[in-house]
Amino acid sequence: MRSTLRGIHARSEDDIMAALALYRPGPLTGGLKDAFVRRFKGEEKINHLHPALAPLLDETFGVILYQEQVLKIAHELAGFSLAEADLLRRAMSHFDLGKKMQELERKFVSQVEGKSGVPAAIGERVWEMMAAFAGYGFPKAHGASYAKVAWRSAWCKEYFPAQFMAAVLANWGGYYSQRVYLSEARRMGLTIRPPHVNGSGSNFRVHNGALYMGLDQVRDLTRRTIERIIRQSPFNSLDEFLSRVDPRLQEAINLARIGGLEGFGTIPSIEATIKNFYVLGHDFMILIRRI
Repeated sequence: MRSTLRGIHARSEDDIMAALALYRPGPLTGGLKDAFVRRFKGEEKINHLHPALAPLLDETFGVILYQEQVLKIAHELAGFSLAEADLLRRAMSHFDLGKKMQELERKFVSQVEGKSGVPAAIGERVWEMMAAFAGYGFPKAHGASYAKVAWRSAWCKEYFPAQFMAAVLANWGGYYSQRVYLSEARRMGLTIRPPHVNGSGSNFRVHNGALYMGLDQVRDLTRRTIERIIRQSPFNSLDEFLSRVDPRLQEAINLARIGGLEGFGTIPSIEATIKNFYVLGHDFMILIRRI
């Protein structure tokens, strides 16, 4: 997809919409993607099977990309009613090779010659071209909605990369796993920090220019503890954190081990302090430190 977008020098939502429509099994297996790119760049002349197809397919350089084009060909070239054209589209979309499809094919080839002067042999080729595509095609509106999201997402990723990646990760990504999005964030040069009591929210967020993983990524950390951390941060010391948040022992240990208490000492010393805190009690620990 990236190669295609670079190849056609995509500059608008319409260009992205066409690229999205090209990445369907029909155009890909038929070699139409490469033909589209060459024609888009002016390296190949558009050759329609019949001049009557020109006004219907010029927009997409002679390639059927959208289901609406199937409807237009059936309606304007073969004289199908809009209801019949939609019936044809639905039959093709469901790979209906039964008797009804055969009847529609005969009617199309016959009427396309009578109404538009397209020879039967070419009519059969037009039918094959439609059938090869329609089973994998989608409406233009579908491509447009995806293109709009892609265009705006690309803008956000370019100008607000940290915030964009934080939002993607906070929504648990999309098609790929979280690991892939984190790798992409590193490729973009973003600094990724593990969950931290003084930098993280409940989910991914940007803090001081860095992308912080969310506290909900920490094992065994309850919603109650997460809410108390967010509400009462920042913390200036380990004692302050333990006394104000009052996490369970295992919660505090897990935070220490993943770097969530970085800045309050080394991980081994933090773990030792936490265990002593829960064994001896908070008041006794404070007394010892004062002595």
